[in-house]
Amino acid sequence: MHRDLKPENFLLVNKDDDFSLKAIDFGLSVFFKPGQIFTDVVGVILYILLSGVPPFWAETQQGIFDAVLKGHIDFDSDPWPLISVSAKDLIRKMLCMQPSERLTAHEVLCHPWICENGVAPDRALDPVVLSRVKQFSAMNKLKKMALRICVQILL
Repeated sequence: MHRDLKPENFLLVNKDDDFSLKAIDFGLSVFFKPGQIFTDVVGVILYILLSGVPPFWAETQQGIFDAVLKGHIDFDSDPWPLISVSAKDLIRKMLCMQPSERLTAHEVLCHPWICENGVAPDRALDPVVLSRVKQFSAMNKLKKMALRICVQILL
């Protein structure tokens, strides 16, 4: 299980016009046994891909934990009014507060938003989303650089 899927952990492969994605950075990945429960905080890539920002955000780790505990998912601000009801339903079920009620990986793959039609809408990505994804990616690069500097100072 990868456990750290986020936009910056994918590379686009352009080889012989085959535009496939490759996952990278398996530093948090683990092997697991059926029924095993994990309690670590990890990302929510679908929400980020559709909106350009994480579903729960704050300036501090404690603030993020508090936001997760509140469980409020913002479907009001841009670009959410333009996102389909089915996509919002899938995200709501994936982010359910009760782990026992949360969708399993199989249930996610069987959700109508994933299964029906199988074709993405022929509509350009909202500029708000593109801008937010760029800001999110830049922020994570800055965070990683700051951590590297801290580690170098400590060594």
